[in-house]
Amino acid sequence: GMTGDDVTALQNQLMSLGYAVDLANEVGTFGASTEAALKQYQGAMGLVADGVAGAKTYAALAADDTEKMQRATAELVALYPELEKYVGKDGILHAEGEQVDALIEKYHNLQMEKLMASRVEQIGGEYADAVIDMELLKQKAKEAEDQLEVLNKSQQAMRNAAAGIEGLYANLAPGADIDTTAAVDAIKAYMSTFGGLSDEIYQAFEQSGDVSLDDIFKDGVLMTPEEIAQSEASAEALKQLALAIRFAGANEQNTLADDITAAQKALESAQGAIAEYAPEVEQALKDYETAKAALENFGKDSPETGKETGETVVQSTADEMKKQKPAIETATDELINAAQDKARKKPVVIPARLRLTGGVGNISAI
Repeated sequence: GMTGDDVTALQNQLMSLGYAVDLANEVGTFGASTEAALKQYQGAMGLVADGVAGAKTYAALAADDTEKMQRATAELVALYPELEKYVGKDGILHAEGEQVDALIEKYHNLQMEKLMASRVEQIGGEYADAVIDMELLKQKAKEAEDQLEVLNKSQQAMRNAAAGIEGLYANLAPGADIDTTAAVDAIKAYMSTFGGLSDEIYQAFEQSGDVSLDDIFKDGVLMTPEEIAQSEASAEALKQLALAIRFAGANEQNTLADDITAAQKALESAQGAIAEYAPEVEQALKDYETAKAALENFGKDSPETGKETGETVVQSTADEMKKQKPAIETATDELINAAQDKARKKPVVIPARLRLTGGVGNISAI
């Protein structure tokens, strides 16, 4: 049978289209498997399946090559839009095989750099978010600390004021009345500390004796301790009011103690969160600085070193590039192979008057 580069080119074209050729035994030789593959192709294309690689067959193969190149070009342009300027009106990337590799490497690196830049921006955003979160934690801790300070001061003031009330009952004989003058001073000090009396004290007052609130109010305003002392129910009213402050004040102190405990826990929780989160913020900063350095050094490195640096530092970029790698390699190989096939010298067209007969390797004139 016929042999040579033309047959090899035909075999490669048929195989690239999915038709099996026994290259182990027939490479460069027009043998049985090549004839069978050619007939299958001709039948699929609606041609006369005669096993003759004539003008119509080669025209169909050329069209398939063009289509394959257009498809490969489209895949590459989808991956690297910058390649669009190299695409001709025929939809094919116009570059020889070796140049295609160089173009793909160039735009692979450009895309890698873009992905790295995007990732650096993302990491920078993550660091910024971490800093904001840390500031919020610090603010929360400061608020808890301030609240605790206020509550502690309130507790101390309440203890000091309550001490004056408690002093009225110290060493008081059973059945004896409290000292009126001392009661006026103690109640006055308590009211001065807290700016008046609470609703709880008023409620306790009404439950502590026979004197009503009306007896210690004048024109809808609470009398001063001195005015209460000069009223009709002076001694009894002062005694009852002191008892109410003593009782309600104890409850208020318990409530305040609970508030202080809660504020302490809130402060400890915020401080613990700050201590736990600090390493994450520090790591986020390191990641950002490392990613920025990798991006800045990318253009200075060789393509391979640059890619390694980027892929090591910015893992998501590496993952993205790895996802694209098979498609890149497939499309590039298809384009290069198709370009090389098309660049070969024009295949010898077997004249229509020649046809394979009598089995493999026999060519006879019709």
